[in-house]
Amino acid sequence: MGGPGSGRWRGHVPRTTVEECFALDICDLKEKGLLDEAWDYYHQDAPWPGVKIDIAFGESPPRVRLFYETERMPFRVEVELESTKPHFGGKQWYWSCPTCGRRSRILYLVPGGVQLACRCCHDLTYRSCQESHQFDGLYRRIAQDVGVTPEAVKRVFEH
Repeated sequence: MGGPGSGRWRGHVPRTTVEECFALDICDLKEKGLLDEAWDYYHQDAPWPGVKIDIAFGESPPRVRLFYETERMPFRVEVELESTKPHFGGKQWYWSCPTCGRRSRILYLVPGGVQLACRCCHDLTYRSCQESHQFDGLYRRIAQDVGVTPEAVKRVFEH
């Protein structure tokens, strides 16, 4: 019981992580000064390699047109922008996910994919989430042998 190959993990494919994806962070546009509403920008080089953008603040809601290529073909995607006014003043910009409409700071393009979308739409996780409980079984075994709690064993190994 519990030997090599036991359990239901045979054939399990781990979820894709955000670290594996191409990320379009709205803060990159803000840092480059491209979210200034005073004028529209047409076909600018984006802060991300291989991406060109048009920003149209004259439309309601404001939109960003992204031009990029994958291994398969060139794409043109139109993404709406949303903004909020934080308590401390100014404006905070977000993408409106082209798939679900959720407000998101980062849109992702998964490896081999063609659609930009938020983390929820792509069912992405963080690498740290996949690694966080990696040794729990080992901690339980050692704790059982030594006669302490698994939490105590974990504290010893983490420090």
